[in-house]
Amino acid sequence: MTYNVTYNVTYNVTNNVTYNVTYNVTNNVTNNVTYNVTYNVTYNVTYNVTYNVTYNVTNNVTYNVTCNVTNNVTYNVTFNVT
Repeated sequence: MTYNVTYNVTYNVTNNVTYNVTYNVTNNVTNNVTYNVTYNVTYNVTYNVTYNVTYNVTNNVTYNVTCNVTNNVTYNVTFNVT
């Protein structure tokens, strides 16, 4: 048996991951005879697990620029009356 398991996980602030794995195996065997049975069982189990993790990072930058410009103009007027 070969298990090729690929996990594609994307993290966007909230991770809701639930693994519900249930194995229900029942063996009910009744033998009312004489069995000379030889079981040669070989299990070759390979787990190939790949984790592909993507991080999505958003940077929200706000620049609040205030320009205060004051113009002070003085007029000096001289009247020469003759």
